Amino acid sequence: MNPNSNGSADNRGDDLELGRPIDSLKEQELEPSSDFVGQVRRSIHRRTAASQLASYSWNLPKIALLEMARLLSHLLESFGTNKEPKI
Repeated sequence: MNPNSNGSADNRGDDLELGRPIDSLKEQELEPSSDFVGQVRRSIHRRTAASQLASYSWNLPKIALLEMARLLSHLLESFGTNKEPKI
């Protein structure tokens, strides 16, 4: 399996007279229709929205529990201390 072996199936030297394949592909280039561009954009937006929804649904319960814990600790601190000193 030597890349320099003569028995390889890749004969790039024989294709030199045909020109570069990129040039022939460039000649066949077509402008995409506006419907296709719109479909691609809608697909991208739909996937982005689904990704954000999944991210929010994963993070929102953690954030809600954290805020409830903060509220509970704040309530315990406020009821646990005397605000007016007794004389």
